[in-house]
Amino acid sequence: MKKIYIYMMCSALLFIGFHCSKAPVEEVKPVVLKVGPSQVTIGWLSQKAYRGSVFYRLAGRQGKPSAAAESPGETRLHEVTVTGLKPGTHYTYWIGKDGKLFRFRTQPPVNKPFTFMMVVGNPAGEVAKKVQTEVFDFLVSLTTVKKSGRYAGIRATVPVFDPAGIVPLAGETPGQPETKPPGLTWKLDWGALRLVFIDNLDKLTGLLDTPAPHTFGILTYPGVVDAYRPYGQVDRDSIRENNLHAALMTHNQKNPTRPASFVFVLGTKEDALEIDGIQYVGIPVEVKEGTAGISKAIRVDVDIENIRAVFLDDQEEIVLRMPPLKGRRTCLECRRLAAKGAYQTSIKAYKEFIETNAGHYQVDDACFAIAEIYDEKLFLFNEALQWYQRLIDEYPSGSLTPLARQRTGFLTQYSGHELKILRRFEQIRKVEFSRKKDQKEELAKLLEEVETTIKENPGIKLAPVMQRWVANRYRQFSMEKALAAYGILKEKYPGSGEAKEAAIEIGETYYNAGLYKDALTAYRKALRELPGSAKMINSQIKRTKRNIHRDVLAMLFWALLLLLTAVVILLKPRGLDFSRIGRYVLAFIILIILLSFAAWLIHEQFTSTEKWVLFALIFSFNAVLSSLLSTNFAAKAAGSRCRGSRIIIGSLMGLVFFAAGFYLTVYYINAHFLVLFKL
Repeated sequence: MKKIYIYMMCSALLFIGFHCSKAPVEEVKPVVLKVGPSQVTIGWLSQKAYRGSVFYRLAGRQGKPSAAAESPGETRLHEVTVTGLKPGTHYTYWIGKDGKLFRFRTQPPVNKPFTFMMVVGNPAGEVAKKVQTEVFDFLVSLTTVKKSGRYAGIRATVPVFDPAGIVPLAGETPGQPETKPPGLTWKLDWGALRLVFIDNLDKLTGLLDTPAPHTFGILTYPGVVDAYRPYGQVDRDSIRENNLHAALMTHNQKNPTRPASFVFVLGTKEDALEIDGIQYVGIPVEVKEGTAGISKAIRVDVDIENIRAVFLDDQEEIVLRMPPLKGRRTCLECRRLAAKGAYQTSIKAYKEFIETNAGHYQVDDACFAIAEIYDEKLFLFNEALQWYQRLIDEYPSGSLTPLARQRTGFLTQYSGHELKILRRFEQIRKVEFSRKKDQKEELAKLLEEVETTIKENPGIKLAPVMQRWVANRYRQFSMEKALAAYGILKEKYPGSGEAKEAAIEIGETYYNAGLYKDALTAYRKALRELPGSAKMINSQIKRTKRNIHRDVLAMLFWALLLLLTAVVILLKPRGLDFSRIGRYVLAFIILIILLSFAAWLIHEQFTSTEKWVLFALIFSFNAVLSSLLSTNFAAKAAGSRCRGSRIIIGSLMGLVFFAAGFYLTVYYINAHFLVLFKL
């Protein structure tokens, strides 16, 4: 009979599920059209007409999202403007209630740095990969984007511009050929930078007349800068004779705090030349779509005092704006430049310091700093080795010399093709991985790239180092992949130092996942494999056993709480007496206030504000509930006994319940407090 009832219930659920299931949801491909400091416009195309909505919230936050809807009326071409946002802030958004998650960032304030990308041609292969691994605020395609599908994935996150301006949501740019748009002049303001696109010098004056930006950049064509024509000669004299240069110099003399600092010329030559404080850079542009022309990706880093362009295909760096040079540099100023990301400018400053301060006690620091920038920021290892060696030769007893010898020993292990692999690996683990730390999908792509490199080059010396790094990084979001990566490390590179340490790190992986019994097994196995590390492994075993004991105690206390609660409720007369509920509510409120203040005093002991607030809340609830249950228990258990017996029985009951609740509160909210009780 029971089987019939179960069958009928399942059939009913299937029937309801079949008729209530939603129709297939159309895949929405949103586009970030406009971005300001406090608002953003999202657009998309749909197969059917409807009134669209965008849901959004601060990136990394949970909870109820905000929503913005487009103007009344149904359409297939949607545009929704979200307002009231914070400048320079990342937001997560989606279309409709259950749409795929995307992310955008509002424009930064004028005193904050940002990065944008410039792309030449139709990027594919390695160029596309380089673009996808960068974090930037907007992208400028230096050739007209005729097909709306190009940069589809990028446009869901950042706006894309081309020589005609913002790339429209659908179709081709009306009336714009792939070659330069004739007579087109426009501007793009972002943060405190203004990019001016011109092919008509007559309109330049008006575009430079604004008090807002701190610097200007010009994008133009060889027709405006004759030196970059096919027959022209790129030199100082020919550019100084150009009307554009004269106009920019006039502006800079009148406005030294917001100068025009660089000019990109989209033509056929790639000569770069700094003249009178203005950096001219030629960028060859392929003008015929579909041909195997030049494709490049250029990252431009913008800060208040300096702007630099990095050509990602060869990591060549060009300083587009330098901070004002002082009469004499100090190492402090050099470090400040490096901290802002102006690496080439910082190196130049360090070299100037070394040349003009012979015998100064900080010269060896400057040599090491130059080597370190080449090594860990620019990944130019040959240059780094030269400066490390100079430090070793000139300051053999210096405090930084042992570090230089250590790093030199590491780098000299690799040469040729393996040095190129090391360069890419260092870029991923020291730059790109930290930039994308909140984007799990992007992190997974980087790890897959490293794994692919290992598979293609299994015999290189760097392979075990890379494999261990991959395994360690997988621990952040996938225990299974981390364990698999450690297994590969031990299987394929058993003689390496990295493989020997893998046994301990497998235990750490289980421990971090809260699988303490598996961690204990792994640590004991590591103890057999690495007797030389017995002291460290035994401390890990002790820590793991402590957590296993904590888990057991938690289970026992849960059982005790449930048992005591059941006893109190089931004792005759059954149920609980809530006649004094008002007193308990008042006591709860008073305890919340007092404990919140006490928890705030030691808030640095908690990992977040939510933790100490939750601690005060649950602790207060536990105290009040203990009192309620103990009072009921005493009244029921004592019966006709004297008042003193009821008090003793109730007090013991309350203490046991409170102790169990207190342990569980600490266990779940801030377990390291248990050390105070030697648990």
